[in-house]
Amino acid sequence: MTDGVDSSPTRLDATVSVPQSSGDLIDDLRDAHTRIKIAVLGAAARGRVSDPDAVLAAITPELAAVKALAAEAALRVVVETERRERTERARARMVRLDESRVRNAVANLVVTEVDKEFDPRGCFVYLLWGADPDRPLYVGKSTKILARLGQHMGDRQKRHRVQRVTVIRCRDGRQMNRTEEKLIAEYQPTLNILGIE
Repeated sequence: MTDGVDSSPTRLDATVSVPQSSGDLIDDLRDAHTRIKIAVLGAAARGRVSDPDAVLAAITPELAAVKALAAEAALRVVVETERRERTERARARMVRLDESRVRNAVANLVVTEVDKEFDPRGCFVYLLWGADPDRPLYVGKSTKILARLGQHMGDRQKRHRVQRVTVIRCRDGRQMNRTEEKLIAEYQPTLNILGIE
């Protein structure tokens, strides 16, 4: 006791235990804040609020504990942020690797499903099918069919929606244009209607 003020209220010892989580750290900071308020109220109840030195002496241990906990909280935030960033970088690498595997699988699928006599040169109309077996996602045309399908499969949003592809060979450009128009009018594919290529 210092001049009738309890200068050693229940206090945190910042050196004994490191909180296991940010939640524990926040709880410890709240507890220290509460102890400071109790020390100040105790000094007020004893009529010592007018004596700043007595109040300061009463709350100094708790202020030191709060400062130590705040430093620990700042360090923990830095450590957690770095860990999160490392995790995100690793996740991004895995996503890129998965996307590469999907592209390779799609390329292999196309190669294994195409007739050995297939000639990719010429005029083609193609339909990209999703989950709905009765309505394609997109109807398009191309004179470089494999390159065009590769462009579609390179688009992450489309690639995940496309489940199969139908390719129709046309005699010439005129037949290709008419076939595409007819199929779009018949099926009203979602991506064509939205104007997405």
